[in-house]
Amino acid sequence: MFFMLDGKHIIDKQVNPSLIRQALRFWLIGLAGFLVDAGILYLYRTVFDVDLFLARGCSLSIAMTVSWYLNRKWTFPSQNNRHAINEWLCYLAVNSAGAVVNYSLFIWLVMSNNNFSKHLLIPLAISSGLAAVVSFVLSKYLVFRNASLVAAKD
Repeated sequence: MFFMLDGKHIIDKQVNPSLIRQALRFWLIGLAGFLVDAGILYLYRTVFDVDLFLARGCSLSIAMTVSWYLNRKWTFPSQNNRHAINEWLCYLAVNSAGAVVNYSLFIWLVMSNNNFSKHLLIPLAISSGLAAVVSFVLSKYLVFRNASLVAAKD
């Protein structure tokens, strides 16, 4: 597969089918995480009247844990090289970058646009989408990397 920009080749090799499969699974799990995130955010805000910032922090934390577990079992099952607790902690640490992008962009969009503050799913979708790209790269290459590949590089 070739990607072209102004008639010049940017990438001149086939895309790895395994990478595409992992990215698709990661995206589907991200969608599940998004639904968990949105459901908890709305539950906390509408039923329990929890402060927006606290509700969003809680919903994001729970969604990240659900996403880690599902990615461990389905997206990267052959790459479970760490004890689950250690891997979960590593996942939370490296995906904090994605979470910071997600949370910061969400808050900025809500605070800068009245329409977004009335329709929370729109800024939630925008911030989650951008954070998904960051999270996939970090997860694939830092959290779920294959131990044999790491040992070969050392």
